[in-house]
Amino acid sequence: MSFTSPAYLFFLPVICLMYWLIPCRFRQVLLLAASWLFYFSFDLSAGLLLILTTLVTYLCCLGMGENNGKNRLLLILALVFTLGLLIFFKYAGLFVQGILLPAGISFYTFQTLACVLDVYRKKYTPPRSFITYALFVSFFPQLVAGPVERPGDLIPQLTAPRSFSREYLREGLPLLVTGYFRKVVIADRIARLADPLFAMEQPSGPAVLLAAVLFGVQIYCDFAGYTDIARGSACLMGIRLSENFRQPYRASSVREFWHRWHITLSRWFTDYVYIPLGGNRRRRYMNILLVFLLSGLWHGAGLRFAVWGLLHGLAQILEIRFDRQLSRLPRFLRVGMTWLYVNLCWIFFRAPSTRAALAMIVSLPVGWNALPLPLTGLLTAFLLFAVLHLMENRLAAGKELFTLKNASGTFTLYLYLLILALAALASLITGEGGAFIYFQF
Repeated sequence: MSFTSPAYLFFLPVICLMYWLIPCRFRQVLLLAASWLFYFSFDLSAGLLLILTTLVTYLCCLGMGENNGKNRLLLILALVFTLGLLIFFKYAGLFVQGILLPAGISFYTFQTLACVLDVYRKKYTPPRSFITYALFVSFFPQLVAGPVERPGDLIPQLTAPRSFSREYLREGLPLLVTGYFRKVVIADRIARLADPLFAMEQPSGPAVLLAAVLFGVQIYCDFAGYTDIARGSACLMGIRLSENFRQPYRASSVREFWHRWHITLSRWFTDYVYIPLGGNRRRRYMNILLVFLLSGLWHGAGLRFAVWGLLHGLAQILEIRFDRQLSRLPRFLRVGMTWLYVNLCWIFFRAPSTRAALAMIVSLPVGWNALPLPLTGLLTAFLLFAVLHLMENRLAAGKELFTLKNASGTFTLYLYLLILALAALASLITGEGGAFIYFQF
């Protein structure tokens, strides 16, 4: 049951309506049943694996909470079990045909590990209720592709009694509308332009550059669109998920880009990998490279993902070494350099193989005497990118308009959202919504 399927458009309002109509003490049971139904719709065996992971990590957390002297053993058991499953399903497909990656396993593995590690460090007391813990692991809006939540942030919201408020609609509906617009109107249309460019047997420089830029827009709108839909869905039930994107292509450095892109994953690696390795105190550069190598391997199996991660790590090391010189450059130039570098790195992320990615990089200097796309394709890409920029500005302004009770501004924002909603709905009805890119991770 994908967010872009007709089933979800029926499923979400039904669950939200039931959530607000039933007594508070039954709401966790409802959400857990809905979450498991949502996930089992992808694959029965994947659902059973989710429940098994939930049970094992729950028992480990309870055991560590008892202070029985076996905390380290329970931690090792949880790490070996969860990471072992993740590594097996991530990489077994390279050697054995027919092994499919369960949807969302990368995300819920990290979420369960966050709880296990926080309990081990005495930073969090595990919930006694299995239903509460299972709902934390499998809450359906963010189960398949995040955000990666911490137990201290999400569990109190799942357990807190609340009454319906129109504020939940005023926050949730704009997120849903913009999320669907980003995904089905921008990302899926950009994909039609980018996919043929990545399939070219003899790419030219303009085609490679345009492919990288188009995919940069596509993956951003695809993943940020998913996050908006997830946050909007949760907000309709009064639950606020973490912000995962903050206009990343406005970053003036690669380091800042990762403070704006997939924010919850960056924080996870910082808290549970980078700082324990020594952080900035010792072996700083090695720690950065290792974290981004692991980040690349988390995203997918294959050398190209490792290269993509290492390129981001290497860029941050160079930024640290030459910080004084780079800081003298105008901000617009630093933003442009970061944007170009990040987009060129996307080639390794998107290309079908490392060999294909290297061939595209090598082809960059040649073939600049012809455009790679018809003029209509270029104009379409430019228009959609401009719409994205306008949309983000209007959403940022919309929060202030709601706060200030500005009637005319609020009406304008609602009209703008209505236009986006109609455009997204038209694409959904015609069946143009494709699978989310991060579902494969």
